Amino acid sequence: RYVRDYGIKTDDAFFLTRSVSQSAYFEKIITLLNDKSITPQTVANVMINKKISTDIAVSTFISQLREMSKPIQVDESALSGAIEKVLSQSAAQITQYKAGKVGLMGFFVGQVMKEMKGKVDPKTLPSIIEKAINV
Repeated sequence: RYVRDYGIKTDDAFFLTRSVSQSAYFEKIITLLNDKSITPQTVANVMINKKISTDIAVSTFISQLREMSKPIQVDESALSGAIEKVLSQSAAQITQYKAGKVGLMGFFVGQVMKEMKGKVDPKTLPSIIEKAINV
């Protein structure tokens, strides 16, 4: 039923339905959530990976889930500065990247994340870094 009605992966549905209390907790969250941007699969992932404790009230879980799901606000000037700093210290890697070693993008993303202390969405970085490299 979880797979069919909520679009949950089979393995995740199995995990969520192993205990009656966990299943009831999940269903209560889904019923009360009323937020189309947070899918049942997201709720399942958060519960399974214990990103938020399930030992708290459902309303508290939902508010923490909403907070966790908010997009990260990024200081654009700080991000530009971090990218410039990383690229200025990575001349050899830039040369290798331009020569076709595209796996180095992960290195650049990691270094920018380190500079920004994790306060940027790593999914958005590759395109921004790519533009900065090719300027």
